[in-house]
Amino acid sequence: LFRGNSVASKVIDEFMKVVGHSYLHRTLQPCIDEIFELKRSCEIDQTKLNETENLDVNMTNLLFFVEKLMSAITSSARSCPPLMVKIFSMLRMAAIKQFPDIHDEVGYTAISGFIFLRFFAPAILNPKLFGLRPENPNPVVARSLLLISKTIQNLGNIGSRQRGSSLRKEDYMVPLLTQLMDPQHIKAVKNYLDAVATEETNCLESSLQLCTVYREGYLVKRALARKKLSV
Repeated sequence: LFRGNSVASKVIDEFMKVVGHSYLHRTLQPCIDEIFELKRSCEIDQTKLNETENLDVNMTNLLFFVEKLMSAITSSARSCPPLMVKIFSMLRMAAIKQFPDIHDEVGYTAISGFIFLRFFAPAILNPKLFGLRPENPNPVVARSLLLISKTIQNLGNIGSRQRGSSLRKEDYMVPLLTQLMDPQHIKAVKNYLDAVATEETNCLESSLQLCTVYREGYLVKRALARKKLSV
């Protein structure tokens, strides 16, 4: 659901980048900075391990960063811009109305398809593009970001598992995802998705207060010069 690049989905993508800019940075910045600074390998594909790497150590590194990022995301619902919450609430209601027979599934996938697949995961994969870092990552960090992004995306996509459907993933990702797909993580993601798709009564007022300020100052009204025309 909402995985295609339609005009509507692209509009919401750009909307989230503008309205959610500060929210994205507050949520991800500390963890992204730590990944860049520590430069720990998270490679868990045995075919890509070099001689100096240990699979168990890398798995521990990957779990550490994923847990830290997921904790930051799932605990940030109250910071989600009210305008984004309003859009997610409308998307959820429209999806449930369109697919009433599978409302439990689409109620989550309608939101996770945007907030995880199109907002958090791309920013983790390419921090420079989203203004989270001034430089591109080195090869080790880039690979770690890719694996972390994949894992976060799968954890956020809980709706597809409501009816027992299997996840599309590489074989080397199975042990990691099996370990993370426990009731505790699933509940945390569900609670987060529920929260960011539920409007508060003061949504409009809050949205005006939490808008991103690009430039401050006074507006000065100036009369346009009128050129006299001679007949």
